[in-house]
Amino acid sequence: MTSLLVNLEEMVRSALRSKRKTACIVMMIIALLVLMIRSRSLGSSEHIGPYGDGDVLFNHDHVVGFNIKESGKRTSVVMETRLDYLQRECTTHMDSPRDPSLDPPSELIVNEKYSIIYCNVPKVGCTNWKNVFLKIGGIDDIRIKAIQRLPTNTRGRIYLDYFHKYSNVSHRQFMLQKFTKFMFARHPFTRVLSAFRDKLAPNISYIFRIENKQRHDVNWIERYGLPIIAKYRGAEAAAAIKANLKTKYDLTFSEFVNYLIETNPLSFDKHWNPISAMCRPCDVKYNIIGKYETLDDDAEYILRSAKVDPSVKYPQASDKSATNSSSLDILRQYYSEITREQLKKLYEVYKKDFELFDYSLETFYKYVS
Repeated sequence: MTSLLVNLEEMVRSALRSKRKTACIVMMIIALLVLMIRSRSLGSSEHIGPYGDGDVLFNHDHVVGFNIKESGKRTSVVMETRLDYLQRECTTHMDSPRDPSLDPPSELIVNEKYSIIYCNVPKVGCTNWKNVFLKIGGIDDIRIKAIQRLPTNTRGRIYLDYFHKYSNVSHRQFMLQKFTKFMFARHPFTRVLSAFRDKLAPNISYIFRIENKQRHDVNWIERYGLPIIAKYRGAEAAAAIKANLKTKYDLTFSEFVNYLIETNPLSFDKHWNPISAMCRPCDVKYNIIGKYETLDDDAEYILRSAKVDPSVKYPQASDKSATNSSSLDILRQYYSEITREQLKKLYEVYKKDFELFDYSLETFYKYVS
């Protein structure tokens, strides 16, 4: 497609040089039509989030329109398309606007050196983004590794500059107006599954953490996993499991989905809280909307746009991550545990994320029971 556009551009220039008005007009019309088709195809390819034709799951580096070697211009076009789409959707989702300079989202992270603001969303590449902010904040790799051993909340609140900590409203307004603001979205259903597998699912990783007495991870089970089991199986069942977590803990994805469906989102943990609620994209006028499905290209585009030191790189996404939940087989495995009715109700929980960020649930109907 890129080569076609380049050829059309050259033909138009040639026609202009030859002063053949008719040919010039015809070629300009063709070029415009191709650009319009290109724009529509970008929109439709993003509509189903991590999916292409509805069957094949894209890798981060191979989404249509995202060849690494020529990603610059293409990424710019995609970013404009996303922002235009978001702005249109926001006109129908402005329930009660809140001034972010007075009532800011709690997860905005600031770097004043490069004039950037990032909305930190768990399960959307946030750990690597926080490491990038640590590095551009002057913290070397050795200290970053030491910081990573601290509890997540501790290392973030101590070493990162959060927007809401700035008490001067005028300075907040200045940053919101002048700084480059970016956030990342992800298909709600892959994000929900990633949160479940990372924090609550019974698996080898979980058993390892129990054996090594990583208390922070056990707390997830005691705070959410066991209460969910108690809700759907009874208190006695939960108590029996608690007595021997290593061998008995068996929370299912279906139970977790029911919990999400039946719980007020205002009480959600941030790992499964809707992104639209955390980042409030209709209140905060973001300049860039990245997507987990195109993470590598979008991260490169953001760092380049902010003129961050070239030595600072966003780590390349790896499909080998223990909690990567964008694999087709993994999606099928877990979503086959739930019913079509559960899927519809789960969609309602994350409906605003689906609508604002142009995702679809249709492909997931193939997986449910």
